[in-house]
Amino acid sequence: MRYILLLMTQKNSVKKELSERSETRLPIASGSFYPSDKLELTERVSDLISQSGQNPLAGVKALIVPHSGYDYVGSLYGKAYSAISDSSIDEVFALSGSFFHKLESVSFCDFRFWEIPNGKVEVSHRLDKIIHSDDPSIQNILKRNNSAHMGEHSIEVQLPFLMEALGSSFRLIPTMIDGVSPRLAANALVEQIDQNDLLIGVSELSRGYPKDYAIDIDKVAIDSILQMDTDKIQSEMFEASFPLVIAVVNEIAKAKSWKPQLLEYTTCPISQENPRKVIGCVAIAYTQ
Repeated sequence: MRYILLLMTQKNSVKKELSERSETRLPIASGSFYPSDKLELTERVSDLISQSGQNPLAGVKALIVPHSGYDYVGSLYGKAYSAISDSSIDEVFALSGSFFHKLESVSFCDFRFWEIPNGKVEVSHRLDKIIHSDDPSIQNILKRNNSAHMGEHSIEVQLPFLMEALGSSFRLIPTMIDGVSPRLAANALVEQIDQNDLLIGVSELSRGYPKDYAIDIDKVAIDSILQMDTDKIQSEMFEASFPLVIAVVNEIAKAKSWKPQLLEYTTCPISQENPRKVIGCVAIAYTQ
């Protein structure tokens, strides 16, 4: 009888662990894009923010940030997240595209938590209401797609900086966008973004060009963003990893009368094996 009770206890323990795991999106980028050790990660992010030289900006409502590893563009992350000054921010819409999934939707991840080495970030309780919108014009593009979020690192790499900038109590609305018009996607999201929310658009600029050429074409892209020209951002001449993400942030910013400000631009090698070709990375803040 004791043996049976022991087996039942072990079985229940395994079930509980599996249940807890099934509601948590586990990290995939720790140890590659950022440190996997909790203390090292916390200290690294804290140092990058404190040493950024960027003063907080009043009324930051949105950021455009890259998704490369901290070894390459850590100072740019520090600059972007140092700009946040509003302690009332309690939820973050994080928008990314997909490298691995073809989407035709605004796709949300509704796991209960996203885990990183220095803690868990809770997903917003509002998400179910957003997905089940009563607006017939946007119902067909709002989807739940947890699997699309499982293998993408772009939102995950923002979380340590968000935790440092906002504290651990903020909630996340993880969102991937592809295959829809920027104005339709922006219309689906703009009314959902409240006064105490922060919008993060994750995208890089040009990828795989020699540095001098990359700088030239990235200047054109940055000018298009600062001019809030959605048509140019959507054009074939605009180089970015996720141009639709930038276009959607741009449309939301126009609807809410936010103004863009360039914080920093830099390039980083596309890989250690190919240092002569670079990725263009930018940090832009939108203020109210």
